[in-house]
Amino acid sequence: MYKCTANKKTRQEIHLRIANVLKQNFNQSENYGRIAFRLKEAGEINEAYIFLKKWADYLEKELQCEKCIAVYNQILDLIVDKLEEKCEILIKKINLLHYIGEREEELKTIDELYELGLKLNNIDYQRKAMFARAEYFEAIADYDNALKILHNLNKEREETLVLEKIGINYYNKTEVSQALEIFNRALDSMKDDNYLLKGNILKDIGLCYWKLGDKEQGLIYYTKAKKFYEKGEDKIALARLNVNIANVYYYLNNFEQSLTFYKDALNIARKIGDSHFIAQILSNVGGVYIQFGEYEEALRNFQEALEIDRKNLNRKGEAIRLSNIGHIYGILGDTDKALEYFNQALKIDESIKNKSGMAIRYGNIATCLFQKGEYEESVRYLKNAVEISAEAGLKEYLAYYHNLLGFVFVEMGQLSYGEDELSQALAMARAVKNPSYEITAQSNLALLWLKRDDIKKAFQYSTWAVEKLLSIKDIEGDREQIYYIHYKILNKMNRTGEAYRFLRFAYETIISRAQRINSPEHQHKFLNLSKNREIIEEWKRIEKQD
Repeated sequence: MYKCTANKKTRQEIHLRIANVLKQNFNQSENYGRIAFRLKEAGEINEAYIFLKKWADYLEKELQCEKCIAVYNQILDLIVDKLEEKCEILIKKINLLHYIGEREEELKTIDELYELGLKLNNIDYQRKAMFARAEYFEAIADYDNALKILHNLNKEREETLVLEKIGINYYNKTEVSQALEIFNRALDSMKDDNYLLKGNILKDIGLCYWKLGDKEQGLIYYTKAKKFYEKGEDKIALARLNVNIANVYYYLNNFEQSLTFYKDALNIARKIGDSHFIAQILSNVGGVYIQFGEYEEALRNFQEALEIDRKNLNRKGEAIRLSNIGHIYGILGDTDKALEYFNQALKIDESIKNKSGMAIRYGNIATCLFQKGEYEESVRYLKNAVEISAEAGLKEYLAYYHNLLGFVFVEMGQLSYGEDELSQALAMARAVKNPSYEITAQSNLALLWLKRDDIKKAFQYSTWAVEKLLSIKDIEGDREQIYYIHYKILNKMNRTGEAYRFLRFAYETIISRAQRINSPEHQHKFLNLSKNREIIEEWKRIEKQD
């Protein structure tokens, strides 16, 4: 091999010549990095800095976040003494670190920005560092510390962006009405054409209406937000809005369309490396696979999301994923394992004071206890879920938990309590326009009237439920139980031909779900769940008679 003996000056001249050739003939975005390298080696630091900034802008636009951060580090090495320019680069670096969930490096860079702001006696840089620290606390679900910082910033100087962040943290604390009020204040305070910020606030308002049960009003605001995101040409914001739109399709029981939107958003999230967003979408995708009966695929998505949240120190996300995994084991009949996951999730939610999470976990635990025959304990947990949901104004949660509590009371033979709970569930389901919960409430009321031997009323409720169920593709809930209740009512009416049809629907639904479970152990547990076993044994009994 030949050893290069050229002196430093000669080497620099060679690098400069190469840089000039590249600039003259290959001055495209993808070559900015090469040009910057040659200029840096040639000692042309100022021009190298210009091309590195161009290179970073290109990488950020192409959503290559990790490469972009590496370029920002190169720039920071070049401009050690240019403190104001260094602050601007640190701000960009913090934003990308926040996106990809590198929390430790994010916090370190925030501290560096704040120290430089103090050194320069620059209030704006100090505020930006404190705002970034609030975003960091929000990302790790420490909403109280985030709000403390944001309220202090707002006292010093009210800004639309700060108001929006205050609203987001109240939303995350499930103080949705408070969040909605602040988002509207933020919208009123806007004085310029910041398309992204306006789109964000409109989307936030849509989320609040969604959470409060007014889905139509939520959709109106999502549509408004989309127009501003498109004007701003922000791929990331559009991806996040895709998730909201996917949620709408999920709510409307259009699970295939929902999955399409989730996967579109997931592709963008993976491209930019936004791990926090990836975990959120994986969890949503898992929820769709549950509706398809593909439980192991759902479990894989939840487990991947859990790993990401733990790495990112996202305690709220960790609780959600643990609960998702517990839900799968509950469906598969492994109630002890499900309870283990639900209790882990509940401890986290209690530690971060996540009210909506606590309500869900109480409901999850109650369902498992019911399956184990521990009805009194199940009722206790469900009452806790109802109480927290009512305090937080979560109408959709109330519809779900009143439904579940009513069903438990019916199974316990406490029919008056059951009727009261199911009537509330039906009213709530209609108020929030949730077809799944309305169908379930009608079917549960049919079961209640069947137990009271009022076959006419039972048939009326059950007929509405099955006709509605047959008119839509799917629901969030157990179709087989709705079919089976209708079978029992028709059987009581001696309409055996029609009854047989609905028993077959119930049986085939269970078998179809079981066939999608690859694990023989999980399949066996699923088929032996008492509610499934009862339907299977009844089907076999009828078939044997024929």
